[in-house]
Amino acid sequence: MAAIHPVIYCYLIAQQNHFLNLRQFDRCIIPPFHTDASRRFHHGPVKFRTVYMPVHEIKRRGVVEISKIREVLTLTFLELARIRYSVRSYKPQPIEPDKLAQVLEAGRIAPTACNNQPQRIKVITDPTDLAKVDECTPCRFGAPTVLLVCYDKNVCWKRHFDGANSGEVDASIVTTHLMMAAQDLGLGTCWVMHFDPARTYGLFALPENIVPVAFLPIGYPADNASPAPGHMQKAALDEILLKC
Repeated sequence: MAAIHPVIYCYLIAQQNHFLNLRQFDRCIIPPFHTDASRRFHHGPVKFRTVYMPVHEIKRRGVVEISKIREVLTLTFLELARIRYSVRSYKPQPIEPDKLAQVLEAGRIAPTACNNQPQRIKVITDPTDLAKVDECTPCRFGAPTVLLVCYDKNVCWKRHFDGANSGEVDASIVTTHLMMAAQDLGLGTCWVMHFDPARTYGLFALPENIVPVAFLPIGYPADNASPAPGHMQKAALDEILLKC
């Protein structure tokens, strides 16, 4: 096995195609994608970090997909959260079964109130069923797979003070886990609440105790996919902290 040597890289996260460009500064083994360190992408300025890679891998790889370099560069959770955005254009490329299984596993192990686990997820990949999704919402965006995230109102926890149930909160936690797991695997998603519940019940024959909360289109972002305008405009921390 080749020795691992520390080298300094500039990596550019281009959100529109989920690629990293790795450039070794000291010996320039890889031709640089560009040399203007002030160039900005949707997410903000170029970032710098120390990573580790065998030299033969540097020569071999050039530009590689984020999902292929987990052994080289591991994003922190905050970095992963910052590069995530709602993808509104997808490639028709199907999701590999093992990747879909990993996403669903993240939803399975998500926390729920009292661990009652009321989440119920319908995996939609059949073209006939995808057409049904299109009748429920205009927001599939061409995704080859859609997850319909629901909860069973007979299973979720009830708050004894006022009888409120935890279903929507539980399903939202689960959807967040699905979304972030997909991002970690190089997949894009878009959380869709804009759907017709009555049509969803009818077209997917959902029983009365199953409540739909979100459609989650999931797949590989199209080459022209990019964050919506204003995506990076976040309120300052002191604006979201209550002072009462």
